[in-house]
Amino acid sequence: MTVDLGTIASDIELIQANASTTNTLIGSNINNTWSLDGANQGNVNGLGFREFSELIGGNSTDVFNLNGGNVQTINGGDGDDSIVLNSGSVNSIDGELGTNSFTDNRNVDAALTISGDNQGSLDGILPFTNIQSVQLGSGNDIITFTSGTIASVRGGDGNDRFELSGGIPVFIDGQLGSNTLADLNSIFTLTGTNAGNVDSITTFDNVQNLIGGNGDDTVTFLTGASLTGDITGNGGALILEGDEIDVGGIISGSSTLLIRPLTPSQNIILGGISNTTSLDLSSTELSNLADGFTSITIGRGDSSGSLTLGGTIAFKDPVTLQMPSSTGNINTTAGDITAAEGIILLANGNISTGVITVNSGDLSITSQAETVSVNNALTNSGTGQITILGSSASSWGIVTNLTNGVIRSSGGDISLSGSSTTLFEGIRLNSPMNSNGGDVTFTGTATGTGVWIVDNGGVNIIVTGKQIGRAHV
Repeated sequence: MTVDLGTIASDIELIQANASTTNTLIGSNINNTWSLDGANQGNVNGLGFREFSELIGGNSTDVFNLNGGNVQTINGGDGDDSIVLNSGSVNSIDGELGTNSFTDNRNVDAALTISGDNQGSLDGILPFTNIQSVQLGSGNDIITFTSGTIASVRGGDGNDRFELSGGIPVFIDGQLGSNTLADLNSIFTLTGTNAGNVDSITTFDNVQNLIGGNGDDTVTFLTGASLTGDITGNGGALILEGDEIDVGGIISGSSTLLIRPLTPSQNIILGGISNTTSLDLSSTELSNLADGFTSITIGRGDSSGSLTLGGTIAFKDPVTLQMPSSTGNINTTAGDITAAEGIILLANGNISTGVITVNSGDLSITSQAETVSVNNALTNSGTGQITILGSSASSWGIVTNLTNGVIRSSGGDISLSGSSTTLFEGIRLNSPMNSNGGDVTFTGTATGTGVWIVDNGGVNIIVTGKQIGRAHV
């Protein structure tokens, strides 16, 4: 039996259908509020109905509130309709025409799948079509986008996870809780606090954690942007870029990590306090770089600013600090660096070092066009090498501090190669050096003295260059 409410008298209080048949109830072409409170029963605009398992809205706005019981189908009709699931169940939902929404207010952990344009399922058992927006409740929900698009999905109050595995939503809002967005191969752009877009298509808000896929992933921080949670790179390279990068949680991955400014001339401060004019990474932020990257690089391939320390820092994985272009320079004298698995310092301009300690791997310092000044102890406590290269047109290629510029390895080779086109030495070694059994090689070229050695405690010393000014070995 089918009953069209637009064709019946207005003074009827209850419509009772035969329970042995499949019955359909069609709403009037006005704004309708439907309330379901039992099996195939409820009321619409106060008019009670019984034994109607199929409900169809009119051509205006219909609101369907499921407060218990169940029906077979809800069809919204031609207007802009809302279906609200508070309790009970419905076997299928079709928003039909208009702009339609579905709200799950059960406040349980839900599994939502978007499998096509404006369609999908809830918990694998409630299919829906022609739904443009979904609102979930206070549970910890998992939302998977496998195909198609939808205007918006909002996660509600729980800790929700949004997974982009083929589908392309227009807008995601985690709302309350600590929420996660995962994409297979992503370009995340952050435009505000926990807000931004994915691949310049999907916009998101209130998402605290980002997860990439097995391919390369890029997270770009625009001016004023920040993320309060974690970034996980998974199997591909992870690139974090921005003239200011602000991450409150753990950064992890199993491939390479590149941290770089957007502007080549941007200065970088490591281990200091927040600085609005530089890309600053505090000691806490650096300690949140989880162990497991194959390598970490800080700086662009064309960085031309200054990289300095604001305090003591440590790295768990092999690390490169680079300012390799134009006047790019590095100065680490304001703090100590501990590198668990090796470190490379690379600049086109001057490099001035503070205390650097390497536990394993190699220690390499290269200035492509200026002086390397060793101002404090360089120590490789593992079996790796120490290599220093400097080339200057105005000063020494390499110079060590008279008091503190000690260079020590624990059996690894030490190699210094310095050149100068002035009357300065290519290498001026003013402080002790000890390789503890490794080979020590000096290669110095200059207009004047190639290598000037004041003191050295190493063995198997090999010196090449124009001449030696003084040796005390």
